[in-house]
Amino acid sequence: QELEASLDGQDDLKTVAQAYLSELLPGLDQFYIMVNNEYLKKMNRTGDVSSWSCWEVFIRGKDHIYGCILSRREFIPPLCDITQDITVLLRCPATELNFASCEVLLAECRAIADSLSPSGHCRDVDTRIIQARLDSLQCTNEGFFWFHGRLRLTPVHRHPAAVKFVKSVVKLLHDLGVQEATAPLDDPIFAGIPVLHDPLVVAQEMLSDAEPLLGDVSKDEREERRSAWYQRIAKYLAVCIDGGLLGDRFTLVTLVGAILSAETRPSAVLRKVVEFLLHLLPKGSPGQMWSHSSVSLVELLHDPALFGHYHFSRTVLHVLVTEHYIEREWHHVLRRRCQHLDTEHHQHGGGTLHQRPSHQRTAAGALGAAKECEVGEQDLKDDKQDDDDNSDDESDDDEDEDLDDEQEDDESQDHGLWWFQRRGSGGGDGGGGGGGS
Repeated sequence: QELEASLDGQDDLKTVAQAYLSELLPGLDQFYIMVNNEYLKKMNRTGDVSSWSCWEVFIRGKDHIYGCILSRREFIPPLCDITQDITVLLRCPATELNFASCEVLLAECRAIADSLSPSGHCRDVDTRIIQARLDSLQCTNEGFFWFHGRLRLTPVHRHPAAVKFVKSVVKLLHDLGVQEATAPLDDPIFAGIPVLHDPLVVAQEMLSDAEPLLGDVSKDEREERRSAWYQRIAKYLAVCIDGGLLGDRFTLVTLVGAILSAETRPSAVLRKVVEFLLHLLPKGSPGQMWSHSSVSLVELLHDPALFGHYHFSRTVLHVLVTEHYIEREWHHVLRRRCQHLDTEHHQHGGGTLHQRPSHQRTAAGALGAAKECEVGEQDLKDDKQDDDDNSDDESDDDEDEDLDDEQEDDESQDHGLWWFQRRGSGGGDGGGGGGGS
């Protein structure tokens, strides 16, 4: 089966560490966390080719001290498709222990984690099986990067298909007027690669090339295989965009940042590329193919509860949210709907909202409120400017009244601050447990 990240976050070592930590904390009355960060394993005693990542936690409680290092060993030979999680936990009494003693205990825990090594003798990697997995795009995002960096293995679709896709996207950004924010088109990796007006033609070509390999099966099963393959294509091309081809010179953050920095709204082709990389697909419909005519991200934002009924790339969605791409698209939809409602209002002869159907009143009321907020903010700015102009013309007699008002405001602020501090201190009777959590 295709290696996919779990939905409950167990693919993230930090999430596993926090879950492990939550099992230790309920038994402690008073505690504080001294260390909670990533740790770099330093020894490889047996020449293991696997990837190691670690997370360390050090907790000092009232009675005991806990030192914990969680280690994850990934890409275990020969097939590099197995993961192991190993925990080193050191527990000792906390009586008469100073800061230097805690440092010694943490160093001891680190030394144990550094000395971990496999006892097996299988060190060779079966590159034939791994290459077949890469060609069928059955890898996680981290797997594509690791196989390329460690074993120098890449999918057969990397050149020229993926290179053509990335170069065409970069060309669209250059046409948008953001050349300085993207990778140059004269990069050596782009040499001899043509540029397409629509980068999604590359995905269609990869889908067509796989038609003879889908097998002689029923129509429903064939459509299900085509949809699964198309989804893998979107995931791999997203990896190539996100540093898989040009490294830090061009990533998903670079792509979204360049789109947002443009003075004009991106073209429909570029927005369609972003939607393709996100690849929204409804659950329970394995044979449904992605298309731009299906539900879009902005349409799905009308009812966020529907996100649980769709498959999508979490990596792409994370970038779209953190880089404010969704926010910009949402504001654009609001502006268009406000214009549409204004047009409807004039067409109905200026009738009130109560004369319209209930669903129109609801939408008009919500969007009208948003529109009034924008107008209200501008009115507040104008009123503030008028107040500043009028304040220069006030007499000296009004200054005494202003001073009295300021004193009253200060007294009310002091009273409010005292109440807030008293309310905040009310939850601190539980001791150090609240601070540690």
